[in-house]
Amino acid sequence: MKASRLILLGVGVSLGLFLAAQAVASDARLESLALQREYVEDYFNFRTFPTVVARFQNIATIGLGTMDDTTGTFGDDRSVGVIGAGDNTSYGVFAVFLNQVATDTPGIDHGQFDITWAKDFGGAAIGASILYQNSSIEPGAAKLSPIDGFDQDLDDPNTNLLAITGGAKFGMAENTMLELAAQLGWHSWEIKDATGATISEDAGNLSYSLAGRIMAEVSDRSTLVPLVKYTKLDLTEDAAGGTELEVSRTTLNAGVALNYEVNGSDLLVMGISADYLSDQDEVVGTDFSDWSIPTLFLAAEFDAYSWLTLRGGARKTFDNASDDAIGTDAKFSTFQFGLGAGFHFDHFDVDASLNPDWVFSGGYLLSGRTTNVPMTRITASYYF
Repeated sequence: MKASRLILLGVGVSLGLFLAAQAVASDARLESLALQREYVEDYFNFRTFPTVVARFQNIATIGLGTMDDTTGTFGDDRSVGVIGAGDNTSYGVFAVFLNQVATDTPGIDHGQFDITWAKDFGGAAIGASILYQNSSIEPGAAKLSPIDGFDQDLDDPNTNLLAITGGAKFGMAENTMLELAAQLGWHSWEIKDATGATISEDAGNLSYSLAGRIMAEVSDRSTLVPLVKYTKLDLTEDAAGGTELEVSRTTLNAGVALNYEVNGSDLLVMGISADYLSDQDEVVGTDFSDWSIPTLFLAAEFDAYSWLTLRGGARKTFDNASDDAIGTDAKFSTFQFGLGAGFHFDHFDVDASLNPDWVFSGGYLLSGRTTNVPMTRITASYYF
């Protein structure tokens, strides 16, 4: 069971299907297509590449996720924020967000605050951001972190977090740009016994993430997007007696997308990637690794009406996984799909991701479960 859960977790964080678009996107739109969002030019990418906010000004957004009946917690994160510069961008553009992140403990969540700044200097741009997370409970078997792009599909550790990101964008040629980013994160926690003595705390190790992409327009209707992202999350525990127990996760994502414009505004996106995941956890005895080679993806988005956009996509992975702690190896393949819609009302957009189980369950009225609501995520964006 442990190996199966880890394999599914590895598939979830691997690079997959993606959709690139000319319009502003949202977390609901990307979730509905199971996207690796760094392939997309949208405002939600500022958490990986802070220079993105210099290209998107004056947006207010709120994202809502559904409840998880099995744990009593929010199934996904919730956030509210604004990206704004007013009428004067001489001081750059700022993004300020308040985030609520679910935990595995019913009724308990994390509070996050992040602020990002970026300024465009013509062909180049620079940006920086800071994220702080205040945990309300002690850490358990923590393996994942908001440091890796604030991914709503990932479990998060019950720790305090301070993460600092810096980035730069360069114009390489006409209609071609190179975007780079580096992030450093410090996790902290302390567990005490009934007497107040410390029995476990963080070892003070550094976590980091490096990302780079090129967005190159190869023709009037085609854009090529190579991407590389490497993340090392270190939650090593300093246990009683001065013993350090390694808890770390390493991910490597490398791939390329071709974004093709069809019929003027509709989009077709196809691509391939190679993804690696490694989990080392001496607390629970995990030594797990997984290669997804290749991952193939295909997605499409089209305007059914001026007020309605429909989207969908799928991905196929071919995985080789092993858990040296229990001596198991596995080769398997997975298929995932997504569906969603966007509604447009002048300066106001609403994106929604469809719950695939709802179509076959009869919804909440017949099943009585909140997980059987029609949509799993809704994001509203107002452009001012």
